[in-house]
Amino acid sequence: MIHLQKFFLLSTVVCLLNGCAGVAVGTYGKHELAQNNFCLAKGKNNTNCYDDPPEGYTPDEVTSLWGVPDKTEKANNCTVYYYDNGLAWSGGGAFVGVVPVPLLAPTGRYYNRIYFNSGRSVGLIKEYGEVKHAAGVMCGSNKCKALANPVNNNKTEPQNKIKKWCS
Repeated sequence: MIHLQKFFLLSTVVCLLNGCAGVAVGTYGKHELAQNNFCLAKGKNNTNCYDDPPEGYTPDEVTSLWGVPDKTEKANNCTVYYYDNGLAWSGGGAFVGVVPVPLLAPTGRYYNRIYFNSGRSVGLIKEYGEVKHAAGVMCGSNKCKALANPVNNNKTEPQNKIKKWCS
């Protein structure tokens, strides 16, 4: 009987493993990815396109693929189309053993922004949520790693690209 209980306990633990184990805390928030070349597919916010990216889209081509933008604005020499991409979340969390414990709250919206200069698209900024900072020890993929740093510390890249696109 004891061997059967040990077997079920071990089986349960193995089933709960998600490929990672450790003890860590972190913060979660909004990141931006800037793309010069991008391909759009039919359907709002759909970039799952398998064609080679075109040299740029006209505003009419973007509208025919993604629909009418949720918002437009002017930024220097650019016109910017904003497409709402859902709730933005911020907060923190812990990873204890094999169990992630999120402590998040909605803090706004994620937007995909397409920048147009001289009637052609010149760039896309995609906003998304990801871990910003982490501290602790995590093991996964057959290796362990100590964490004590920002996860994505290149925060100036999107702003630099927007200046280049819209100057």
